[in-house]
Parts: sequence; C-alpha cells; structure tokens
Amino acid sequence: MDVVDDTAPSSPNFDNDDEKIHLSSRNSSARSSRSSLASSTSSFGDETWYYLPEPILLKIFELLTVRDVVTAGEVCKHWNRISKDELLWKELFYRTYKIDPSVGIMP
Repeated sequence: MDVVDDTAPSSPNFDNDDEKIHLSSRNSSARSSRSSLASSTSSFGDETWYYLPEPILLKIFELLTVRDVVTAGEVCKHWNRISKDELLWKELFYRTYKIDPSVGIMP
C-alpha cells in the first residue's frame, strides 16, 4: 500500500508558458491590490478611532488590562484624557481585585 502525503503542496500542471505568465500576472496584481487596500484602510482606520464617541472608547478601555489602559493613554492626547477617567479606573479596580461593585469604596 502506497502512502500519499496530503499535506505537501501540489504544484499546478501548466500546458504551456502562456498559462504560467497569466497566473503569475494575476498573483502579482492581487498582491498589489491587497497592498493598496491595506495602506488606504490603515489611514482610514487611524481617523476613525479619533471620531469614536467617548462612551464607546470608555467601554473599549474597560475591556483592557490595567497595563493596556496605561499604554493606550500614551497614543494621543484624546486617549490620554480617556485613560484617566475616574469611573474607568474604578471599574478596573473592582475587576482587578475581584471586588463586588455593590460593596463600594470609601474615600
């Protein structure tokens, strides 16, 4: 019984050089399109983060670890201000130290 390795990549069989050239040009075109899309998306994405409403950013920050909130606060002035929100840190404190929020914190 012969064992066939299905994990090995198979190379396509081309009937002529024209098929090879056509496939090569399609792959290169696809790579170029992905590259342009990535660069346009990253510039669009950078602006999008700035325009997110503050309550949404606060909800996102609440999902981060304490270390990640501190790091996010170094991104820009806007995020720095959000990262210093008192209610955010209260939530992080409760979660980090596993304290029931109904207990409350004495000043």
